Amino acid sequence: MKKRCLTHVWDEFWRVRELEAEKEGEGVKERQNVGGMAPEEGCVKVNCDGSFKDGIAAIGMICRDCEGNFLWGFGEKVQADGAVIAEILALRKVLILISDMSYDKVVIETDCTEVFWCWSKASADGIDWRGRWEIQEVIEVLKSLRYASVTLISRKSNLTADFIAVSCGRGVSPIGWVNSPSPPLASILADDLFL
Repeated sequence: MKKRCLTHVWDEFWRVRELEAEKEGEGVKERQNVGGMAPEEGCVKVNCDGSFKDGIAAIGMICRDCEGNFLWGFGEKVQADGAVIAEILALRKVLILISDMSYDKVVIETDCTEVFWCWSKASADGIDWRGRWEIQEVIEVLKSLRYASVTLISRKSNLTADFIAVSCGRGVSPIGWVNSPSPPLASILADDLFL
């Protein structure tokens, strides 16, 4: 009975993601082997994502070391007027969190093309006026954090951060998920390991 319920939750997550992808004109082709490349020795990787649906925005992120070990995760609802602004707020929150930690090198991964290009060009051009101040702040902070860089990854490689953001946006992120992830999140975390 319990296994059937967990399978139902996992299948429901993918059914919703597939419907959203179809609506956006994208296809969700694979569910397995979603992990990205491991960062170099001594480096940590933080995946971040923003979610915006039905006027509700949320962010999610997960940090792993160079061996794929889970270091920390974070998710919360945020005030945003759209998906790109939620993505900017996710990156801003990562910068706030890592600035308080003693990492030698951090690779921040995002699947948002607009945010990545703003960072790489050090310009807020192309961002809606509502997100210009936030992206300019992110660019300035990134310049000061010489040990941090931003990488553009596929949506498929960012499923863990996406799941966290979507769950927080829906208000279904249980207390203690970092230390005891739900079965759907545990499955995504396992698939996300660097193989």
